[in-house]
Amino acid sequence: MIQARNLVAFIITAVAAFVYICNAIPQVKSEPELMATEIGESPEELVAAGKKIFSSDRAQCLTCHSIGEDPKARCPNMEEVGRLAATRRAGLSTAQYLIESVYNPDAFVVTGFPRNQMTPVNKPPITLSHDEIFAAVAFLNTLGGVTDEAFVNSLKEAQDPWRKGLLKAEAAVEQERIPIYPGNVDQGKAVFHDQECIKCHVVGSEGRQVGPELTGIGASQSGEYILDSVLEPDKVLVRGYKEIVVMQKQEEEQDAFSWDEAETGGEIRGVALAWLPDKKTPRILRLSLEEFGERTEREIELGKVDCVGDAIVGVEVAGEITSFCGEYVSGDEDSGVTLSILEDGRWVELDVEAANISYLTLLGSPMPSNFAELMTPREMYDLVAFLVAQKGAK
Repeated sequence: MIQARNLVAFIITAVAAFVYICNAIPQVKSEPELMATEIGESPEELVAAGKKIFSSDRAQCLTCHSIGEDPKARCPNMEEVGRLAATRRAGLSTAQYLIESVYNPDAFVVTGFPRNQMTPVNKPPITLSHDEIFAAVAFLNTLGGVTDEAFVNSLKEAQDPWRKGLLKAEAAVEQERIPIYPGNVDQGKAVFHDQECIKCHVVGSEGRQVGPELTGIGASQSGEYILDSVLEPDKVLVRGYKEIVVMQKQEEEQDAFSWDEAETGGEIRGVALAWLPDKKTPRILRLSLEEFGERTEREIELGKVDCVGDAIVGVEVAGEITSFCGEYVSGDEDSGVTLSILEDGRWVELDVEAANISYLTLLGSPMPSNFAELMTPREMYDLVAFLVAQKGAK
Protein backbone atom coordinates (compact mmCIF):
# COMPACT_ATOMS: atom_id res chain seq x y z
CA MET A 1 0.00 0.00 0.00
CA ILE A 2 2.85 2.37 0.89
CA GLN A 3 4.63 1.55 -2.35
CA ALA A 4 1.42 2.21 -4.32
CA ARG A 5 1.00 5.61 -2.63
CA ASN A 6 4.62 6.46 -3.39
CA LEU A 7 4.13 5.51 -7.04
CA VAL A 8 1.00 7.67 -7.33
CA ALA A 9 2.81 10.56 -5.65
CA PHE A 10 5.67 10.18 -8.08
CA ILE A 11 3.30 10.26 -11.07
CA ILE A 12 1.58 13.43 -9.85
CA THR A 13 4.88 15.14 -9.07
CA ALA A 14 6.38 14.11 -12.41
CA VAL A 15 3.45 15.44 -14.41
CA ALA A 16 3.44 18.73 -12.51
CA ALA A 17 7.19 19.15 -12.93
CA PHE A 18 7.41 18.43 -16.65
CA VAL A 19 4.11 19.30 -18.29
CA TYR A 20 5.31 22.88 -18.76
CA ILE A 21 8.76 22.08 -20.15
CA CYS A 22 8.15 18.95 -22.21
CA ASN A 23 7.00 20.78 -25.30
CA ALA A 24 9.79 23.33 -25.05
CA ILE A 25 12.56 20.76 -25.33
CA PRO A 26 13.55 19.72 -28.87
CA GLN A 27 12.67 16.12 -29.60
CA VAL A 28 15.20 13.79 -31.16
CA LYS A 29 13.61 11.68 -33.85
CA SER A 30 15.00 8.17 -33.96
CA GLU A 31 15.30 6.75 -37.44
CA PRO A 32 15.92 3.06 -38.06
CA GLU A 33 19.31 2.22 -39.51
CA LEU A 34 19.46 1.29 -43.14
CA MET A 35 19.75 -2.42 -43.81
CA ALA A 36 23.48 -3.15 -43.89
CA THR A 37 23.27 -6.86 -44.64
CA GLU A 38 22.71 -8.10 -48.17
CA ILE A 39 20.04 -10.78 -48.16
CA GLY A 40 19.89 -13.35 -50.95
CA GLU A 41 17.24 -15.93 -51.82
CA SER A 42 18.92 -19.33 -51.58
CA PRO A 43 18.91 -21.16 -48.22
CA GLU A 44 22.67 -20.70 -47.93
CA GLU A 45 22.48 -16.95 -48.58
CA LEU A 46 19.58 -16.51 -46.17
CA VAL A 47 21.39 -18.39 -43.39
CA ALA A 48 24.61 -16.40 -43.87
CA ALA A 49 22.71 -13.10 -43.81
CA GLY A 50 20.60 -14.20 -40.84
CA LYS A 51 23.65 -15.16 -38.81
CA LYS A 52 25.13 -11.72 -39.44
CA ILE A 53 21.86 -10.02 -38.43
CA PHE A 54 21.41 -12.16 -35.31
CA SER A 55 24.90 -11.29 -34.02
CA SER A 56 24.77 -7.60 -35.01
CA ASP A 57 24.75 -4.67 -32.59
CA ARG A 58 21.61 -3.40 -34.27
CA ALA A 59 19.49 -6.51 -33.70
CA GLN A 60 20.92 -6.96 -30.17
CA CYS A 61 19.76 -10.61 -30.04
CA LEU A 62 22.80 -11.65 -28.02
CA THR A 63 22.04 -9.01 -25.40
CA CYS A 64 19.27 -11.29 -24.14
CA HIS A 65 19.74 -14.71 -25.78
CA SER A 66 22.67 -17.11 -25.62
CA ILE A 67 23.83 -19.92 -27.87
CA GLY A 68 24.80 -22.43 -25.21
CA GLU A 69 23.56 -22.57 -21.63
CA ASP A 70 23.98 -19.30 -19.72
CA PRO A 71 22.26 -19.05 -16.30
CA LYS A 72 22.38 -15.25 -16.56
CA ALA A 73 20.72 -15.01 -20.01
CA ARG A 74 17.57 -12.85 -20.04
CA CYS A 75 15.88 -15.01 -22.68
CA PRO A 76 15.98 -18.70 -23.72
CA ASN A 77 19.07 -20.51 -24.96
CA MET A 78 19.03 -20.72 -28.79
CA GLU A 79 21.41 -23.69 -29.02
CA GLU A 80 18.81 -26.28 -30.12
CA VAL A 81 15.91 -24.00 -31.03
CA GLY A 82 15.60 -25.44 -34.56
CA ARG A 83 14.96 -28.86 -33.05
CA LEU A 84 12.85 -27.76 -30.07
CA ALA A 85 10.63 -25.26 -31.88
CA ALA A 86 8.13 -27.85 -33.15
CA THR A 87 7.62 -29.16 -29.60
CA ARG A 88 7.10 -25.83 -27.86
CA ARG A 89 3.57 -24.82 -28.89
CA ALA A 90 0.94 -27.40 -29.82
CA GLY A 91 -0.37 -27.04 -33.37
CA LEU A 92 2.48 -24.89 -34.66
CA SER A 93 5.22 -26.05 -37.02
CA THR A 94 8.85 -25.05 -36.50
CA ALA A 95 8.52 -22.15 -38.97
CA GLN A 96 5.23 -20.95 -37.46
CA TYR A 97 6.59 -21.05 -33.91
CA LEU A 98 9.81 -19.21 -34.76
CA ILE A 99 7.96 -16.53 -36.73
CA GLU A 100 5.38 -16.05 -33.98
CA SER A 101 8.15 -15.79 -31.38
CA VAL A 102 9.73 -12.75 -33.04
CA TYR A 103 6.50 -10.97 -34.03
CA ASN A 104 4.48 -11.84 -30.92
CA PRO A 105 6.91 -12.90 -28.14
CA ASP A 106 4.29 -13.12 -25.38
CA ALA A 107 2.10 -15.61 -27.28
CA PHE A 108 4.16 -18.39 -25.70
CA VAL A 109 6.74 -17.89 -22.95
CA VAL A 110 9.26 -20.63 -22.19
CA THR A 111 9.00 -21.91 -18.61
CA GLY A 112 11.34 -20.07 -16.27
CA PHE A 113 11.25 -16.78 -18.17
CA PRO A 114 8.95 -13.77 -17.53
CA ARG A 115 6.42 -12.19 -19.88
CA ASN A 116 6.84 -8.66 -21.23
CA GLN A 117 10.60 -8.99 -21.49
CA MET A 118 10.94 -9.09 -25.28
CA THR A 119 9.34 -6.57 -27.62
CA PRO A 120 8.27 -7.57 -31.18
CA VAL A 121 11.45 -7.19 -33.22
CA ASN A 122 9.64 -5.48 -36.10
CA LYS A 123 8.81 -2.60 -33.74
CA PRO A 124 10.97 -0.02 -31.92
CA PRO A 125 13.53 0.01 -30.52
CA ILE A 126 14.89 -2.82 -32.73
CA THR A 127 12.69 -2.44 -35.85
CA LEU A 128 13.99 -5.18 -38.13
CA SER A 129 12.45 -5.35 -41.60
CA HIS A 130 10.39 -8.37 -42.69
CA ASP A 131 13.28 -9.49 -44.91
CA GLU A 132 15.76 -9.25 -42.03
CA ILE A 133 13.43 -11.25 -39.80
CA PHE A 134 13.04 -13.87 -42.53
CA ALA A 135 16.82 -14.29 -42.79
CA ALA A 136 17.33 -14.33 -39.02
CA VAL A 137 14.74 -17.09 -38.57
CA ALA A 138 16.33 -19.07 -41.42
CA PHE A 139 19.58 -18.94 -39.42
CA LEU A 140 17.92 -19.81 -36.10
CA ASN A 141 16.48 -22.97 -37.62
CA THR A 142 20.01 -24.22 -38.34
CA LEU A 143 20.61 -24.36 -34.57
CA GLY A 144 19.41 -27.92 -34.25
CA GLY A 145 17.55 -28.06 -37.57
CA VAL A 146 18.14 -27.85 -41.32
CA THR A 147 17.29 -24.82 -43.45
CA ASP A 148 16.65 -26.14 -46.96
CA GLU A 149 14.27 -25.21 -49.78
CA ALA A 150 11.36 -26.95 -48.05
CA PHE A 151 11.90 -24.99 -44.83
CA VAL A 152 12.30 -21.70 -46.73
CA ASN A 153 8.94 -22.31 -48.40
CA SER A 154 7.26 -23.09 -45.07
CA LEU A 155 8.86 -19.96 -43.63
CA LYS A 156 7.41 -17.82 -46.43
CA GLU A 157 3.97 -19.26 -45.75
CA ALA A 158 4.30 -18.67 -41.98
CA GLN A 159 5.49 -15.06 -42.35
CA ASP A 160 3.08 -14.00 -45.09
CA PRO A 161 0.16 -13.07 -42.73
CA TRP A 162 2.53 -10.91 -40.66
CA ARG A 163 3.88 -9.17 -43.75
CA LYS A 164 0.35 -8.38 -44.88
CA GLY A 165 -0.75 -7.19 -41.44
CA LEU A 166 -3.34 -9.95 -41.11
CA LEU A 167 -1.76 -11.06 -37.83
CA LYS A 168 -0.69 -8.67 -35.10
CA ALA A 169 1.00 -8.99 -31.72
CA GLU A 170 -1.47 -9.44 -28.89
CA ALA A 171 -2.50 -6.17 -27.29
CA ALA A 172 -0.80 -5.40 -24.01
CA VAL A 173 -2.97 -5.31 -20.92
CA GLU A 174 -4.22 -1.78 -20.43
CA GLN A 175 -2.52 -0.19 -17.45
CA GLU A 176 -1.79 3.23 -16.08
CA ARG A 177 1.63 4.18 -17.37
CA ILE A 178 3.90 6.98 -16.26
CA PRO A 179 4.58 9.33 -19.20
CA ILE A 180 8.16 9.56 -20.43
CA TYR A 181 9.46 13.12 -20.59
CA PRO A 182 12.78 14.24 -22.13
CA GLY A 183 15.88 13.85 -19.99
CA ASN A 184 19.53 14.86 -20.15
CA VAL A 185 21.92 12.00 -20.92
CA ASP A 186 24.98 13.56 -19.26
CA GLN A 187 23.07 14.40 -16.11
CA GLY A 188 21.57 10.91 -16.18
CA LYS A 189 25.06 9.42 -16.16
CA ALA A 190 25.82 11.43 -13.04
CA VAL A 191 22.60 10.13 -11.43
CA PHE A 192 23.58 6.56 -12.38
CA HIS A 193 26.79 6.99 -10.39
CA ASP A 194 25.29 9.05 -7.55
CA GLN A 195 22.66 6.36 -6.90
CA GLU A 196 25.47 3.77 -6.97
CA CYS A 197 23.83 1.78 -9.79
CA ILE A 198 27.38 1.04 -10.96
CA LYS A 199 27.85 -1.21 -7.90
CA CYS A 200 25.49 -3.78 -9.42
CA HIS A 201 25.20 -3.05 -13.17
CA VAL A 202 27.73 -3.03 -16.01
CA VAL A 203 27.70 -0.23 -18.59
CA GLY A 204 30.53 -0.53 -21.09
CA SER A 205 33.74 -1.18 -19.19
CA GLU A 206 32.42 0.01 -15.82
CA GLY A 207 30.45 -1.68 -13.05
CA ARG A 208 29.78 -5.13 -11.66
CA GLN A 209 27.44 -7.80 -12.97
CA VAL A 210 25.37 -8.33 -9.85
CA GLY A 211 22.35 -7.12 -11.82
CA PRO A 212 21.66 -7.39 -15.57
CA GLU A 213 24.17 -5.75 -17.93
CA LEU A 214 22.91 -2.44 -19.32
CA THR A 215 25.46 -1.79 -22.08
CA GLY A 216 22.89 -2.34 -24.83
CA ILE A 217 19.64 -1.87 -22.90
CA GLY A 218 18.52 1.10 -25.02
CA ALA A 219 18.78 -0.93 -28.22
CA SER A 220 16.51 -3.70 -26.99
CA GLN A 221 14.10 -2.07 -24.52
CA SER A 222 11.92 1.03 -24.42
CA GLY A 223 12.05 3.95 -22.00
CA GLU A 224 8.75 2.76 -20.49
CA TYR A 225 10.24 -0.67 -19.73
CA ILE A 226 13.31 0.93 -18.15
CA LEU A 227 11.27 3.32 -16.00
CA ASP A 228 9.02 0.46 -14.85
CA SER A 229 12.11 -1.56 -13.92
CA VAL A 230 13.54 1.29 -11.85
CA LEU A 231 10.30 2.01 -9.98
CA GLU A 232 9.13 -1.62 -9.66
CA PRO A 233 12.16 -3.96 -9.80
CA ASP A 234 10.02 -7.08 -9.27
CA LYS A 235 7.72 -6.34 -12.23
CA VAL A 236 9.89 -8.25 -14.73
CA LEU A 237 12.53 -10.44 -13.08
CA VAL A 238 15.48 -11.33 -15.30
CA ARG A 239 16.45 -14.97 -14.85
CA GLY A 240 19.72 -15.43 -12.98
CA TYR A 241 19.46 -12.10 -11.15
CA LYS A 242 16.83 -12.91 -8.54
CA GLU A 243 17.86 -13.02 -4.92
CA ILE A 244 18.57 -16.52 -3.63
CA VAL A 245 18.80 -17.95 -0.13
CA VAL A 246 21.38 -20.40 1.21
CA MET A 247 20.41 -22.36 4.33
CA GLN A 248 23.06 -23.80 6.61
CA LYS A 249 23.12 -27.46 7.66
CA GLN A 250 22.31 -27.81 11.34
CA GLU A 251 25.24 -30.15 11.97
CA GLU A 252 27.83 -27.88 10.34
CA GLU A 253 30.25 -25.94 12.48
CA GLN A 254 29.08 -22.39 13.21
CA ASP A 255 32.16 -20.85 11.61
CA ALA A 256 31.99 -22.97 8.46
CA PHE A 257 30.71 -19.95 6.54
CA SER A 258 31.50 -17.26 9.11
CA TRP A 259 27.75 -16.90 9.59
CA ASP A 260 26.39 -15.35 12.74
CA GLU A 261 23.45 -17.57 13.67
CA ALA A 262 21.90 -14.83 15.79
CA GLU A 263 21.93 -12.36 12.90
CA THR A 264 21.16 -14.63 9.93
CA GLY A 265 19.05 -17.40 11.43
CA GLY A 266 21.30 -19.92 9.69
CA GLU A 267 20.72 -18.44 6.22
CA ILE A 268 22.14 -15.75 3.99
CA ARG A 269 20.69 -14.10 0.88
CA GLY A 270 22.35 -12.63 -2.18
CA VAL A 271 22.73 -12.91 -5.96
CA ALA A 272 24.48 -15.83 -7.63
CA LEU A 273 27.52 -14.55 -9.55
CA ALA A 274 28.64 -18.00 -10.68
CA TRP A 275 27.92 -21.69 -10.18
CA LEU A 276 31.17 -23.67 -10.39
CA PRO A 277 32.07 -25.67 -12.39
CA ASP A 278 28.63 -25.06 -13.99
CA LYS A 279 24.94 -24.62 -13.11
CA LYS A 280 23.97 -28.23 -13.94
CA THR A 281 26.40 -29.85 -11.48
CA PRO A 282 27.55 -27.09 -9.13
CA ARG A 283 30.02 -27.64 -6.33
CA ILE A 284 30.72 -24.02 -5.36
CA LEU A 285 28.47 -20.97 -5.39
CA ARG A 286 29.98 -17.52 -5.76
CA LEU A 287 27.51 -15.24 -4.03
CA SER A 288 27.26 -11.44 -3.96
CA LEU A 289 25.61 -10.06 -0.83
CA GLU A 290 25.20 -6.92 1.23
CA GLU A 291 27.25 -6.88 4.44
CA PHE A 292 27.51 -3.81 6.67
CA GLY A 293 26.25 -1.59 3.86
CA GLU A 294 28.83 -2.82 1.35
CA ARG A 295 28.52 -5.37 -1.47
CA THR A 296 30.88 -8.31 -0.89
CA GLU A 297 31.44 -11.76 -2.39
CA ARG A 298 31.68 -15.22 -0.85
CA GLU A 299 32.44 -18.65 -2.22
CA ILE A 300 30.25 -21.30 -0.60
CA GLU A 301 30.86 -25.04 -0.75
CA LEU A 302 27.43 -26.38 -1.65
CA GLY A 303 28.14 -29.74 -0.06
CA LYS A 304 28.06 -27.95 3.30
CA VAL A 305 24.65 -26.31 2.91
CA ASP A 306 21.19 -27.68 3.56
CA CYS A 307 19.54 -26.12 0.51
CA VAL A 308 19.79 -23.23 -1.94
CA GLY A 309 17.32 -21.48 -4.25
CA ASP A 310 14.98 -18.58 -4.95
CA ALA A 311 11.89 -20.07 -3.27
CA ILE A 312 11.29 -21.00 0.39
CA VAL A 313 8.58 -23.50 1.29
CA GLY A 314 7.25 -24.24 4.75
CA VAL A 315 5.93 -27.80 5.09
CA GLU A 316 3.96 -28.96 8.11
CA VAL A 317 4.89 -32.44 9.36
CA ALA A 318 3.45 -33.83 12.62
CA GLY A 319 2.43 -30.38 13.75
CA GLU A 320 5.84 -28.84 13.11
CA ILE A 321 6.76 -26.58 10.21
CA THR A 322 10.01 -27.34 8.42
CA SER A 323 11.43 -24.82 5.95
CA PHE A 324 13.49 -25.69 2.89
CA CYS A 325 14.43 -23.92 -0.32
CA GLY A 326 14.94 -24.64 -3.99
CA GLU A 327 14.72 -23.06 -7.43
CA TYR A 328 11.14 -22.23 -8.39
CA VAL A 329 9.81 -24.12 -11.43
CA SER A 330 6.04 -23.67 -11.38
CA GLY A 331 2.85 -23.63 -9.28
CA ASP A 332 1.59 -21.81 -6.20
CA GLU A 333 0.23 -22.40 -2.71
CA ASP A 334 -3.25 -23.25 -3.99
CA SER A 335 -2.29 -25.79 -6.65
CA GLY A 336 0.99 -27.12 -5.29
CA VAL A 337 4.49 -26.10 -6.28
CA THR A 338 7.36 -27.69 -8.19
CA LEU A 339 10.90 -26.84 -7.11
CA SER A 340 14.31 -27.87 -8.37
CA ILE A 341 16.29 -29.13 -5.38
CA LEU A 342 20.07 -29.51 -5.22
CA GLU A 343 20.94 -33.05 -4.10
CA ASP A 344 24.49 -34.40 -4.19
CA GLY A 345 25.55 -31.76 -6.68
CA ARG A 346 22.65 -32.25 -9.11
CA TRP A 347 19.26 -30.57 -9.53
CA VAL A 348 16.20 -32.80 -9.18
CA GLU A 349 12.56 -31.73 -9.37
CA LEU A 350 10.35 -32.05 -6.30
CA ASP A 351 6.55 -31.67 -6.29
CA VAL A 352 5.03 -30.33 -3.06
CA GLU A 353 1.27 -30.83 -2.73
CA ALA A 354 -0.84 -27.83 -1.79
CA ALA A 355 -2.20 -29.61 1.30
CA ASN A 356 1.33 -29.82 2.72
CA ILE A 357 2.32 -26.21 2.10
CA SER A 358 2.21 -23.95 5.14
CA TYR A 359 3.71 -20.99 3.29
CA LEU A 360 5.53 -20.20 0.05
CA THR A 361 7.96 -17.29 -0.35
CA LEU A 362 9.23 -16.39 -3.82
CA LEU A 363 12.28 -14.15 -3.64
CA GLY A 364 12.52 -11.19 -5.99
CA SER A 365 14.98 -8.59 -7.17
CA PRO A 366 17.71 -7.42 -4.77
CA MET A 367 17.35 -3.94 -6.27
CA PRO A 368 15.83 -1.33 -3.91
CA SER A 369 12.20 -0.45 -4.64
CA ASN A 370 12.28 3.07 -3.18
CA PHE A 371 13.95 5.03 -5.99
CA ALA A 372 10.78 7.14 -6.34
CA GLU A 373 11.66 8.49 -2.89
CA LEU A 374 15.42 8.77 -3.49
CA MET A 375 15.26 10.70 -6.77
CA THR A 376 13.43 13.76 -8.03
CA PRO A 377 11.34 13.39 -11.20
CA ARG A 378 14.03 15.29 -13.12
CA GLU A 379 16.73 12.88 -11.93
CA MET A 380 14.52 9.92 -12.79
CA TYR A 381 13.97 11.06 -16.38
CA ASP A 382 17.63 11.96 -16.78
CA LEU A 383 18.52 8.43 -15.64
CA VAL A 384 16.07 6.91 -18.15
CA ALA A 385 17.52 9.10 -20.92
CA PHE A 386 21.02 7.87 -20.07
CA LEU A 387 19.95 4.21 -20.14
CA VAL A 388 17.96 4.60 -23.37
CA ALA A 389 21.17 5.99 -24.93
CA GLN A 390 23.06 2.77 -24.11
CA LYS A 391 23.02 0.94 -27.42
CA GLY A 392 26.44 -0.71 -27.43
CA ALA A 393 27.27 -4.38 -27.87
CA LYS A 394 27.08 -6.69 -24.87
